[in-house]
Amino acid sequence: TFRGVEAELFNRTGVVGLFGAIELQFINGPLLAETDYKARGEVLALTESPKTENVWYKATLSDAGGQDIASMIMYLRFLKASSPLYG
Repeated sequence: TFRGVEAELFNRTGVVGLFGAIELQFINGPLLAETDYKARGEVLALTESPKTENVWYKATLSDAGGQDIASMIMYLRFLKASSPLYG
């Protein structure tokens, strides 16, 4: 559910992605199975190295009443060499 925000935050089509780090925070949790949550996300940082492009983003899940339940900060790395745009 947290990762559902990725399509709106950045385009990663056709590249190999690697998990760098994941941090979960329960604000008014826990998260419950078979419960619908609304997800929103924001990019915190974009960086690069000689071989990767990197993104840090935060996703927050809220309940039907709008109360934040949990958040996740994720660091993803994308291999430049796996992209058709890499030259």
